[in-house]
Amino acid sequence: MSVKILGRVMIIVNSAQVLAELDKHGSIYSDRPRLEMGGELVGYKDTLVLARYGPYFRMLRKHFARHLGTPTIVEQHNTLVEYETRRFLRRTLADTTNLNDNLRRLAGGIIMQLTYGYEVQEGEDPFVTLIQGANDNFSAAIVPGAFLVDVFPALKYLPEWLPGMGFLALAREWAKATENMIEMPYNYTKQQMKAQAEIDAVIGRERLPTLADRPYLPYVNAVVTEVLRWNSVAPTGVAHTALEDGIIGGYLIPKGSIIIANLWNMLHDPEAYPEPFEFLPERHIATTDKPAQKNPRTICFGYGRRICPGMYLADASIFSLVASSLAVFNIKKAVENGVEITPIHENTSGIIR
Repeated sequence: MSVKILGRVMIIVNSAQVLAELDKHGSIYSDRPRLEMGGELVGYKDTLVLARYGPYFRMLRKHFARHLGTPTIVEQHNTLVEYETRRFLRRTLADTTNLNDNLRRLAGGIIMQLTYGYEVQEGEDPFVTLIQGANDNFSAAIVPGAFLVDVFPALKYLPEWLPGMGFLALAREWAKATENMIEMPYNYTKQQMKAQAEIDAVIGRERLPTLADRPYLPYVNAVVTEVLRWNSVAPTGVAHTALEDGIIGGYLIPKGSIIIANLWNMLHDPEAYPEPFEFLPERHIATTDKPAQKNPRTICFGYGRRICPGMYLADASIFSLVASSLAVFNIKKAVENGVEITPIHENTSGIIR
């Protein structure tokens, strides 16, 4: 059966035999139509489900197949699937009226664990809620005929204040939700997972890391270095006093002057540390494209003859704490009533925070 809509042929296949013929010629009949709302404006054109058939699509399928492409590969995840299924049974036993939510949490639990190594929490999990919202948007965005821009693509170039152009604001909102669905779980877990993967690769899971392992754990070292930079325990240090007149940077420092070093400002200088308020361990790892950023140890422990005498012990202690904690724990934000609680960083009063 076929119909013609605005000059374009649409074919509806009702026969399994015809479907089998289409399958035999998959290289010809595997492209996707261009969807202005769901694909171009909301952003699903870059996902496997709406990607046009070609090199990019084949690359996505290749990577997908490496992890889930055969029954043998999927058998590696049997324990996870069975674990999440049992969690579903317990939830359903406790509340038989919430079947749809429990099914979503079952699917979300398997996908989140496979993709991000994140275990979905009981009750309202923020990432399941995020993904479900984005999926609802996707379902609405690709309904044939739901948005006139799919029929007349040039509409997306018209001014937004014109009547009937509200789809542009809606598309921006849904595009942001799509981005959040992809990036937020990844950003939340990527640094922890990267450090844990390094620990597992170098040390294994039969023992805890020791300080003797430190030279072989560059990413964990970078995490420790970023901890020292990101929030200094002594943001202004302890004041110094000049014993005599001196010239520093072309300025006279009179004898008896009190010198306060704003270490916090130096450690958050965007010239030295781009995106200074972001926790980015990668900034401390040199690559072929860029050198490592300034070592915060040259700042955070003070300077001169008053530099912290215990800095090496402190550094070793932090490494031991971070490496051992990552080897044993998965660190997650708390959730209350389905809302993820981001801890508020609060300093105590005084020089030492």
